[in-house]
Amino acid sequence: MANIVLHNKTVISQQGAEEPVITPNVIFPSGHIVSNIMIRDSVQKSVSDSNTGKLFGSNFEKKRHDTDIFATCTVFGAYYYSGNCGVGLCLNGQWDHGVAYQYDGQWNRDDQTTIVVGSCLWSNVQKGDCRIDFGWKTYNGSSGDKPFLYLNPNHERDGRNQQMSSSIIVYEVMP
Repeated sequence: MANIVLHNKTVISQQGAEEPVITPNVIFPSGHIVSNIMIRDSVQKSVSDSNTGKLFGSNFEKKRHDTDIFATCTVFGAYYYSGNCGVGLCLNGQWDHGVAYQYDGQWNRDDQTTIVVGSCLWSNVQKGDCRIDFGWKTYNGSSGDKPFLYLNPNHERDGRNQQMSSSIIVYEVMP
C-alpha cells in the first residue's frame, strides 16, 4: 500500500497492484499536474487534401472535473504543400490553433522538412473519456489544403533521415 500525502492529507492512494486513486475533493496547488500522457506516432503516412484532417491522436481519461487540459506537440512532415492551413490540436471536437510551422532544409518542396510545434489550452473539459488529435482545419473551407505531403518522413524521402516520430503530450493541470 502506497500513499502520497500533501499538507497532512492523503491525496493519492494505491492498494497493491491496482491503479493509484486520487482522493476526491483534494485541492491541489495551481499548476499541479494531476496526470499526463504522451502520444507518439512513428509511421510515415501520405496526407490527403481536405479542409479538415486529423493525422494522429489518442483517447485518454481526464481524472477530475476541476482541471484544465494543456497539450504540446512536435510534428514532422516532408514536402511542403499548403503552408499555413490552420494546423492545431483538436480535443473532443474543440480546435486550438496555438501551433505554428518551422521549415528546415532547402527551400524547395522536395527537400523541405516541416516541423510543427506549439501548445494549446482548454478549460471546462468534463471528467472522463477524451480524444485529442493533431490535424488542420482551414478558416476559409478550402478543400485542397494540407500541411505537407508526408507525416513522419524517413529515409524514403531523404536518404539521410532516420524514421521521424511525432508526439503530443497532454497534461491535466490545476488552474
